[in-house]
Amino acid sequence: MRRGQGRWGRTSFGPSRRRALAATLCLASAVVLGVLPTSSASAARGLETGFGEYFFESEDASERTLLFDSAREAGAGIVRLDASWRQTVRSQPVAPRDPNDLAYDFSRIDAAAREADARGLDILLTVHSAPVWAEGPGRPANQPDDYSGSWRPDPGALTDFAIALATRYSGGFTPPGQPTLPRARYYEAWNEPNLPNFITPQWEGTTPTGADVFRAVLNAFYDGVKSVRQDNVVVSGGLAPYGDPPGERRTRPVAFIRDLLCLQGRKQLKPTSCPDPARFDVLAVHPINTSGGPGVEAIHPDDASSADIDRVGRVLRAAERKNTIATAGRHPIWATEFWWESKPQGNAPKPKKHARWIADALYRFWKQGVSVAIMFQVRDDPDLNFLQAGVLYFDAKRKPAFQAFRFPFVLERTSGKRLRVWSKVPDSGKLKVQRRDKGGWRRLTRSSVRAGQIYTTTLRTEQGGRYRAVLGGEKSLVWRQR
Repeated sequence: MRRGQGRWGRTSFGPSRRRALAATLCLASAVVLGVLPTSSASAARGLETGFGEYFFESEDASERTLLFDSAREAGAGIVRLDASWRQTVRSQPVAPRDPNDLAYDFSRIDAAAREADARGLDILLTVHSAPVWAEGPGRPANQPDDYSGSWRPDPGALTDFAIALATRYSGGFTPPGQPTLPRARYYEAWNEPNLPNFITPQWEGTTPTGADVFRAVLNAFYDGVKSVRQDNVVVSGGLAPYGDPPGERRTRPVAFIRDLLCLQGRKQLKPTSCPDPARFDVLAVHPINTSGGPGVEAIHPDDASSADIDRVGRVLRAAERKNTIATAGRHPIWATEFWWESKPQGNAPKPKKHARWIADALYRFWKQGVSVAIMFQVRDDPDLNFLQAGVLYFDAKRKPAFQAFRFPFVLERTSGKRLRVWSKVPDSGKLKVQRRDKGGWRRLTRSSVRAGQIYTTTLRTEQGGRYRAVLGGEKSLVWRQR
């Protein structure tokens, strides 16, 4: 989320396997709880978690230290850094592919990348917003200020910038008078390209044009990043979750991805003419839900919030089968931005409910095939009128969401007699699942786990109540199950 542009809807951006368990039995309040075997293929799917945070690039070193340390302590494995093209160039470069060109100022990204690397965090660089000289011709004079950098970005100029960026963070680049910079392996082409804040025009009358404009941007970026290192990973810009009717501001994300991937039809997806199909490695979404908790579905079938990632996945898999993507193989889905606010913000949920939503969202993302989930923010904004979506309050005190993010523990009733248990494990050791009875916490399962793995099992019980996971001296938040 770019700070200062308001809440989502107007803009957004600042940026592991287990074996099947043996069956065990134990009595709990006179009810037999059976632990059923888990599918090893399902449990093998991992979920890397991370944070985006506009203050990652603060000029205040102590603030950066607090935020990066907190991200690591919360179990993050990746951070999303804002590599705004528009903010990185002072003027048009003479040698645009050379990261040493005097027009470039990478200092804020350099500092954040070094902080991330020092903590062993993967780096995702998100590029967006073309400088004035790299926007296309014919930009309307009356466009709002927050559409700056969105008008038909010049693909050739973007390829040049992508080469400079990927060269600088290739892992072997040494700026004059400084140590060698760390490597960034992941590069995201644009932010929320289905919004006019980032790509315009979205429409010509009621004909969608945003996806065509963005496809040229994505392919130019892909070519530049891959020309530096073929093992770099290019992520297609995360799609905002909601849109508008044809001809208005935003394009609905599922419709946008159909156009981007050269498909038509909502129910029966059919290939369309596409002279230069999209090139990317990973497809990203922003499953932000402004209608409620993570289980609330978007009303329109072409919108996609936290409960609707499958809608995007269906289009992506169809495009793979029908060969309408230029890059072969299976493309992972990443959630490169998600958040909910908590009190003290307006009508937001209280901190404990907010924490449950975060844990539940991570489970739902994993269940829908997401392999990376990046939360925005680490810490609440100092301005109470802006996002209060962090795992820390602004004074750096931890919210319940901190533990929910670090050690998510979720139960879901899959039938009248079965509960699925799901957790992302923060450390290696013996994981115990417990239920609260009159006599205290009673152990139901005990399993050896590895740090970062996804743990799942099934309890055979009709009984609800309070459950938690315990690993060494660390406890998950309590999950209340009906």
